[in-house]
Parts: sequence; structure tokens; C-alpha cells
Amino acid sequence: MISQELVPLTIAIVPPLALAAYMAAKDRTAALGFLVGSMGWFAALLIRASALTIPILLHGLGTMRSSWYPVYTATISGFFEEPIRYGAFRLAGFTRKSMGRAISLGSGWAFAEAIIVFAIPLVAMDPPLNALPGGVERFSAMLAHISFTLMVLASMERPWLLAIPILLHSALNLSALASIRGGWGAWNIEALILMESTALLTITYLVIVRKVGRRFWS
Repeated sequence: MISQELVPLTIAIVPPLALAAYMAAKDRTAALGFLVGSMGWFAALLIRASALTIPILLHGLGTMRSSWYPVYTATISGFFEEPIRYGAFRLAGFTRKSMGRAISLGSGWAFAEAIIVFAIPLVAMDPPLNALPGGVERFSAMLAHISFTLMVLASMERPWLLAIPILLHSALNLSALASIRGGWGAWNIEALILMESTALLTITYLVIVRKVGRRFWS
């Protein structure tokens, strides 16, 4: 069982840790950015949980089996996570003083999500027949979270730009949901998410890091 879990867990957990360690080797304060990101994800989870339960309280447990509830959950994620990410930058101002600290914040965000939604369920229960696609999904999520983090960083001086990561986050989730409902199959779905996340990070790097964010480098 451990051997079945090892590869997907490695893919899900090691990349955000390794990226944060690399940033911390250049700037020790970046390690604190990783912690801020992890706490930010938990804060977003707790706040979003209330929004997820409101339809259930209003319409009963059957709501979770309805066709619109997954669309609702996929849509609201961007509207909750990105403002919390923005707030994390505001409250922990040191994280926006360099790109490395900001990237560490995004890595911590992805790491916390990978632990809660993937690693713990995988270890606690019998693993599915093939958990490897889930590990790849967590890697894709890390790329996306770093992209959204850099977008939020760019919005600190122009708050209206926060709408971009909010909408893109929700759109990415809705795209995954549409492919699931379309019966694409696990690997086709993960390939789509990986391509979208890679494209998102590439565009974010070209637009924000190279053209806008050079002055953030310490």
C-alpha cells in the first residue's frame, strides 16, 4: 500500500516544498511566506465552508446531489480564495517585498491544499485503483496557485486587477468540472488541467514577472 501511495504523494507534496526550500535558501524570510500561504489556505477553507453549507441549510442534504451544486462549489472558490490571498499579502507585508517570498506564499497555499484534500484521504483510506492522476492534479494546482499568487501581487497597487485571478480561478475549476461531466477519463482530464495551468503560469511569468514585477526581486 505504501508503494502505491508513494509516487502520487511525492508528486503532490515534494514540488511545493522543494520550491519553497529553494526560495528560502536565497532568502530565509521566504520560509515565513510559506507558512503564511498555508495559513491563508486554511482561512479560505473555513470561510468558504460557510458558503458551501448555506444551500444545504436552505434546501436540505439533497442539494449535494443536485446538478447545480458542483457548479456552485467550483465557481465560488475563486471568489473566496483570491481575496483571502490578497488579505494575506496585506497583513504579512513582508511577503510582497520580493518575488521569492510571494512564490513561497503560493507554494504554501498549494502545499496545505495538497495535504488536506489529497494526502490525508489517500493515507487514511484504501487508495483508489490509480491515485497517480490525483498526484498530477496537485502538481497542476501548484502551478495554478503560484500563477494566482503573482497575479494578486500585481493587484496590490491596482485592486481592480484582483478580478482577473478570481475569474480565472473559477474558470479553471469549471473547466475541470465540464471535462468530468463530459466523461473524458482521468488522464485526459488531468492532461487538460496540466496544460491550462502550465499556460497560465507561462503567461503570468511573461506578463507579470518579466514586464511588471522585476522591481519586486530582492
